[in-house]
Amino acid sequence: SETWGLALNEAMVAGKAVIVSDKVGTAVDLIHPANGKIFQSGNIADLKEKLLKLVTDRDRLRSMGEFSKEIISPWNFNNQVKNILNAIAG
Repeated sequence: SETWGLALNEAMVAGKAVIVSDKVGTAVDLIHPANGKIFQSGNIADLKEKLLKLVTDRDRLRSMGEFSKEIISPWNFNNQVKNILNAIAG
């Protein structure tokens, strides 16, 4: 029930393909077809379908994990500070 999705960020930093429910707040910003799937919360059939799509091809799973790492790499402390300072300087 975590609405932000900190575990999602951690999985992506670790270079993993990801799957989250549509209740995770960061899903729309961080999940792309090339790195993971978003399933409908409470819909077990949808979760099962998307999990099966993820686990059927190890090479694809690995490349999705690499893409996750690329997506999340700019989301770091230094970039956040730089963006805040730029916004203040405005």
